[in-house]
Amino acid sequence: MGDKAFPDGSTDVGAEEAVQRSDRDVNDLVGVRAFDVKAALSLDIRGGDPSFTDFPRTLVFTLVHDARTGRVIAGALGRAGVVDVAVQGTTVQTRGPLSLGIEHSRANQGAAVVTYTELGFVVDAAGVLHGTARGEVTFASGDVLSTAGVTSVLDGVPDATRPTLAPQGSALDVGAPLRGTFFTATEPLTEGSSAKLVGPAGESIPLDPVFIEGTTLVRGFSKGAVALAFATQYRLAVDQIVDFVGQRGAVEPRIATEALPPLLAADGFESASGSTVAGAALVGDGAVPAISGKKSAFITFLTSAFGVSTSAPRFLARLTLPPAAKTVRVQVRVASPLEGFADFYGTVAVASVGGKVARLESIKGTGPITRVATGQTNPFYLTAPKTVEIPLPEGSKGEIAIEIAVASAAPLPPSGLVIDDLRAE
Repeated sequence: MGDKAFPDGSTDVGAEEAVQRSDRDVNDLVGVRAFDVKAALSLDIRGGDPSFTDFPRTLVFTLVHDARTGRVIAGALGRAGVVDVAVQGTTVQTRGPLSLGIEHSRANQGAAVVTYTELGFVVDAAGVLHGTARGEVTFASGDVLSTAGVTSVLDGVPDATRPTLAPQGSALDVGAPLRGTFFTATEPLTEGSSAKLVGPAGESIPLDPVFIEGTTLVRGFSKGAVALAFATQYRLAVDQIVDFVGQRGAVEPRIATEALPPLLAADGFESASGSTVAGAALVGDGAVPAISGKKSAFITFLTSAFGVSTSAPRFLARLTLPPAAKTVRVQVRVASPLEGFADFYGTVAVASVGGKVARLESIKGTGPITRVATGQTNPFYLTAPKTVEIPLPEGSKGEIAIEIAVASAAPLPPSGLVIDDLRAE
């Protein structure tokens, strides 16, 4: 096994030699040693916060001690850090904070953060790690941040667990071909680790490494701005991810994308029927007026504020690309339940399968503002119609998919977006 370079210019003696050193004398504090660590969590819950009632009481993470460079590398669930250490006798003490991920069902994206501001350990003659740590647990649920103190007892054994990757986020985020996906590493990975998505015909999409801050060590991978195919299963190839004892990736997760969205006519939704179109509410004959013609589509979380009975936080459709088309155009109006708020907080994404994704974050409304009063709902407010243009990205051909979605953590008040005359030109 060849030597690996660290960011400070030093070289790793190699996992094989590190293991041999560990076998010879685990207490010599020389070389590179990696441990699978279990931390028993004791929480100091401030103010009796009920959101911690079902918080996990065990954190599993990987800890690597590089005695040659005086550093500890630790990581779990896509969060990892590198800190300097002080050694007193056989005790190793960190000299900076380490943040680790932990699953928690109440947290946004299903993950909380344990930050150890103090962590110390020793390794006994059997090669077993014993230690303690203290710090803080934090997670956000919606727009509410919860915090608790934490102390831990640490027990670790030599790392024998092969690394793998797991997609982070909801099933919708992971399966949506136009969205970026972050794949968390189960432990910190060595420099040069790589991963890719492989389709059913063997086509591959390389993933972009995401580094531990200030280093070239890898904590996960990002899909980036490439559109996947709809209704397709991809294999996440992990045979080129490597941990600090030379173990390569094991389990290869499968990623299934969502069903093919409808192909729409460029007629301003006039031929659409029913209460929805491509996941959005079909409006025009109720409180929300059409922009032009008799029908428009409407995207919002807060449907009740606008007199719409159908939940419609996302629009997803396909359009046929005419020859020489260069842009996607759509007429929009921003809807708000409060006067003076005229921005749509969400994302517009456009791409052909296999091509780059063009993305527009948020849409600013323009005046004059129209007050809409009905007998069924409180008044709400609509900006003036405006045209939004998105240049077709690289790789656009045949047809494109377009997704318009309300941001999952949008600032209040929740806004909506009326769209019409969607077309590629």
